[in-house]
Amino acid sequence: MATSAASRWPDYWVAQFEPFWLGAGKIGWPEFEPHTQHYGHLCVASFVVVIFVGFMFLRSLPGGSHFPQLSRPARRARRVRGYQRQFQAMLTFSRMLNQKVWAAVRWPVASFRPASLRISDKNFSHFYSTHPSIPDLSDTIEEKSASEKLVVTERSGDVFLIAINRPEKRNCVNEETGYQLLEAILEFEKDDAAKVGVLYGKGGTFCAGWDLKSLSGRGTKWVEDLPAFPGPMGPTRNFIRKPMIAAVQGYAVAGGLELSLLCDLRVMEEDAVMGVFCRRYGVPLVDGGTVRLPAIIGFGRAMDLILTGRPINGQEAFEMGLANKVVPRGTAIGQAINLASSIARFPQKCMLADRKSAYYSTFTAKSYEDALVFEHENGKEVILSEAIKGAQGFVSGLGKHGKFNFNTDNITAVADKKTSTA
Repeated sequence: MATSAASRWPDYWVAQFEPFWLGAGKIGWPEFEPHTQHYGHLCVASFVVVIFVGFMFLRSLPGGSHFPQLSRPARRARRVRGYQRQFQAMLTFSRMLNQKVWAAVRWPVASFRPASLRISDKNFSHFYSTHPSIPDLSDTIEEKSASEKLVVTERSGDVFLIAINRPEKRNCVNEETGYQLLEAILEFEKDDAAKVGVLYGKGGTFCAGWDLKSLSGRGTKWVEDLPAFPGPMGPTRNFIRKPMIAAVQGYAVAGGLELSLLCDLRVMEEDAVMGVFCRRYGVPLVDGGTVRLPAIIGFGRAMDLILTGRPINGQEAFEMGLANKVVPRGTAIGQAINLASSIARFPQKCMLADRKSAYYSTFTAKSYEDALVFEHENGKEVILSEAIKGAQGFVSGLGKHGKFNFNTDNITAVADKKTSTA
């Protein structure tokens, strides 16, 4: 039976590749002759073996890491990471698609909501009438239900509680939160029964500043139209007419630090953190931080925090004078309420007058003499309304031996009793 040249292995195939792989003719090997036994294919195998042995030898050298070989668990981990990246990409695309679809159908769906949930029912009329430069967002911002308000208020006796309710965002403040926070402060000032306010954050964090995610999508036009009053964080450029106490838990950084500086006193937990964290992102302090911080702790210490952006805990904040009281973890709100209740027991007109004079001399007075004149004029009315009754209470024994628990009603009752006796 005749056989073809290709079937005579390995003579035929070695003849095809030997001149290219080994250069037999170039190095003086005899020319290939059909039907002649030779060992070219063994040379090819030997060449492969030499390459493999050389590779393994190089790996065994001290610098053999240039030829790494991953172990089986490492190769499996690399494959898993690849699968995770693919899944994350698919998830990101899915979220983007959902946002696009929801944006297309959201407003037609919103038209079928009950009237009680529509944003048009929200009353911003008196706010925008006093601040006409602020754009009206009542038609573009969805109002949350009562249990999901961004700022929650509650009055407990003489104490008015204000809570930022964005725990999933570490109580970062966006535009709507700032407006609701300002509304809460105005409500506190109008409530005659509320004498002292307490500001805190839900979820164990005071406030992590402005919501930079909402800022990242803004353009230069938004910055140009940003009004001078109120501040981006809400009431930070206002003077609150009643005492406020900040109960600082978790983080009070960047705009959150500025929000705490708005308050008269700061009760801070020992593991809480304060700092100008916006320094690392190039976001300036525009809510009173550069004004109030030097006035509270001094210029040198304020520059330390402003320039370095470093964090400080409760103990260091207390040593600086930034925190008025350091308390154990989880007790800041209760301690702040107790402090507010004790302040609310004092005669209010006198306390508010002294508070106003202190603010005037620190931030407004043009000179030392100007501050003294304002203090005198501001205290005249209080002397006529409360000081005389207070002196009568002192004579009768109220407030002696460190008992600072009497108020105007007690003084009035004692004065009336003394008058009737006379």
